[in-house]
Amino acid sequence: MVRRRMQFLVAIIVAAFASSSAHAFNMQFASDTPIANFSSEDRAKHEAMLTELLESTPDGKSVSWATESTRSGGQGVALRTLKRQGKTCRDIQIKTYYRALKATNGLRACRGEDGKWSLEN
Repeated sequence: MVRRRMQFLVAIIVAAFASSSAHAFNMQFASDTPIANFSSEDRAKHEAMLTELLESTPDGKSVSWATESTRSGGQGVALRTLKRQGKTCRDIQIKTYYRALKATNGLRACRGEDGKWSLEN
């Protein structure tokens, strides 16, 4: 169940990166993001990092991963935990890389009453 929730969150994050980048530049840019080039192993490691970051990483601490064979990796930092409209929210910063491609994004994810994390504005 937690894995399915995290897969959903990863899909939302991928869509957010691609859509915000595409609007700012062009549709070709979306394919030039690190996460768009991740292997299935990279995606699994990235998902595990997000799960750990949202579920158990203390504020101010980071979690990272790397895959030497694909020269990709990422680091997430739990910036702060807060309450927003009765929900627990986490501000996080995620850095990803795939070879020479690099990206840094700040996100806020909030846990709903159903226990699922979703992106907030």
